[in-house]
Amino acid sequence: MSGISKTPSGNPVLRLLGGLEFDGPEAKSLPRKVKALAACVALHGSRGISRERLAALFWEDRAEDQARASLRQALSLLRRTLGDALVADDGIVRLESEIVSVDVWEFEDLIAMTDVRSLETASSLYVGDLLDGFSIREEAFEAWLRTERERLRNLMTAGLTHLLTNPAISCDPARLTSLSARLLEVDPLNEKAHRSLMSAYAMQRRHDAALRQFTRLRDLLEREHEEALRLAEEAISIRPQCANTNALYANILLWYGRPAEALDRVTFAIRAAPVYASWWVEILAAAYRDLSRLEMAEAAVLELLRRKPDSLEARVLLAGILAAQDRLDEAVMIGAQVNSLDPKCSPENLARRHPYRRNTDLEKLLSLLRSCGLPA
Repeated sequence: MSGISKTPSGNPVLRLLGGLEFDGPEAKSLPRKVKALAACVALHGSRGISRERLAALFWEDRAEDQARASLRQALSLLRRTLGDALVADDGIVRLESEIVSVDVWEFEDLIAMTDVRSLETASSLYVGDLLDGFSIREEAFEAWLRTERERLRNLMTAGLTHLLTNPAISCDPARLTSLSARLLEVDPLNEKAHRSLMSAYAMQRRHDAALRQFTRLRDLLEREHEEALRLAEEAISIRPQCANTNALYANILLWYGRPAEALDRVTFAIRAAPVYASWWVEILAAAYRDLSRLEMAEAAVLELLRRKPDSLEARVLLAGILAAQDRLDEAVMIGAQVNSLDPKCSPENLARRHPYRRNTDLEKLLSLLRSCGLPA
């Protein structure tokens, strides 16, 4: 467990990653809600958080006067543990950065760096999800906490993914194995982590282990795709006229090689919605492409580029469509544009990328499907 302790100088240290525990004066007697309050204030950094917002997060079911009184009492209790590190003035509550050290602050500073040492240090700080295993019976706080957990988890995932592309890591099978496994702890469906782990095993001539890892990834993705399809079909049955649900369903149908059904669904979604997202147009283009209706596919991609002029995904999709029409010179030219936007891309390889598939975040997709009317 992590917690608040004292540095050699006597200043408090607050650790929120992997749990929450206080070791300061009178900390054992603090109610869970007061501990949650400390975490919330810390996560708002030096800018702090207003008293009104804290009252709404922690006492949303009470009258305004009662909520303010409860907040004053909670801050009084918390000050006995944090001392001068807790500052509450001008309607803002914050932690004094010169007095208190917070692991999330350090993690965010390090994960924003690009060098190996900083990212590996950030990884060592991320001993678990934010306030892992900690909760209170306040829906407003819990909703806020879920968002913060996801934000920090995404930062960790991005940092580790960047590490795996570093030559010092990718050429070292031992470090590559360790960091890939670490990333899979945070994001079990991360395909980059699975591929890196397979590469590490291959470098170590552990071919059986590489094959097992491939089989594990395949099985994981199949289960997640099946769950996504089941949820999408259930969502459609609940809200058959919902444009967003139909667009999501169309995306899943593309994964299953059912472009005709995907085209019907996304066309319905676009016609039903007065304003629609750019990724709906991408699905439309991919469905046309898979049905060999290449002129319609090209028109849809050009519309996507009009909406998102710097889109790499649209250019990759367009290159595939042009290549399918044997317009290889044009495909390579589009590939050169992608290469200028992302120098790691090879125009020659890009021209051969047909058919192109969206790399969709399944966890976000499942969350979206549930938001369309499915039970959590």
